[in-house]
Amino acid sequence: MGKKGRYAKQKDRRKKIASERISILMELADKEAISGKLDRASRYGYLARKIGKKYNVRLPGTFKHKYCKHCGTYRVPSRNTRVRISRGHITTHCLECGDIYRRPYIVNGNRSIKESELNGQ
Repeated sequence: MGKKGRYAKQKDRRKKIASERISILMELADKEAISGKLDRASRYGYLARKIGKKYNVRLPGTFKHKYCKHCGTYRVPSRNTRVRISRGHITTHCLECGDIYRRPYIVNGNRSIKESELNGQ
């Protein structure tokens, strides 16, 4: 394989800087949410998503679950989000826009509830 060209090196450098900025914005959003400034935390999340889209950088999985995909607010359980665990799923209900998210609840790589129990057998 040949060496990377100048443009490819610049692109890699830009992606690295973008991922560092995203992680910094995520930390700031967590701090602001703890202090009670949810609007500022939501703004930091918006900026992090915007940087990720511009430089084609994936956001970490932990970051994806902290923000509502519909309205973009920073989700804090019991303040603006209701979280329930039932039937092998974690159900998150955004109280700002009313959107509902369901994720499978997995323990140690295995489903917490057997498939036969989910089907009612």
